[in-house]
Order: sequence, then C-alpha cells, then structure tokens
Amino acid sequence: MKNIVASLEYWNNYLYFRGLDNNTISIEAIENPGWWIKINLSNTDFENIRFVPIITNIDPENGGENNSENWLCCYIKDKIFNGCGSINKLSTIIEIFFNWIEEHGYDESKYVKVAIKKPPIPLEGFNIWSFCIKNKYIPIVDKY
Repeated sequence: MKNIVASLEYWNNYLYFRGLDNNTISIEAIENPGWWIKINLSNTDFENIRFVPIITNIDPENGGENNSENWLCCYIKDKIFNGCGSINKLSTIIEIFFNWIEEHGYDESKYVKVAIKKPPIPLEGFNIWSFCIKNKYIPIVDKY
C-alpha cells in the first residue's frame, strides 16, 4: 500500500516546482458521513487526460443517493479531480488519483527533493534551518 500522505506531499512539490502554487488540494468531511477530495489539475500535465469516472454503490436513478455504507464516486469536472466516498474510502480515493496520474507519466520519485526551509518564527541570535529529507525535518542551529 502506498504512503498516501507522502504522495500528497510529493504532488505538492510537483505543483511548486512548476510554479502552480495556486493549485489546491482539498479534503473535506461530508455529512453522509464520508469524504470529498478535490485536486486542481489546471496547467498540469494531466488537465486534458481522459479519466473514466468510477461509480460504485450509487443509484443515479434515485438522485445519486448512495445505497450502501461502501460507496465511491471519482470523476473530473472543470479540470478538477473529484473523489467522494464513504467514511472508509479516503485512502482508496487518493490511491485512485495517484494510480491514474502514474499511468499517464507522473513519477513521484522526481519530486522527493531535499528542501531547506527557515522556520516562520526566528529566535534572536540564532539561525535555525531545517533540512527536509524524505519528509523528516532535521533542525540545524547556528549562532550569529
């Protein structure tokens, strides 16, 4: 099973390195209960690639009502990947998204980068940096 949190972090790097900082990923809890994930594909390599909608245990004849505690719906509309599902489908939806973009050339290993970042709150008299290596932050402190 894929580490979906790391995959989302790598996707965020993909967006950053392409100057697409305004592209968003949202994960919302919905009242069914369930999840709704939206991933903006605008200006990515995947914005015009066909995605075959996936619909499981949803009754289109009954206004789209789900008829199970195990429902799922993934589709693209207006260059936004939408994934909705029952409470136990969060990781499945994210895996569907990453499997689809990987089938079309996305390679997350290209976006596992070493990043250097400065913390938002500086400490007087010290420079504090952290290196991010494969999602682990290692603080580096030097006195000035």
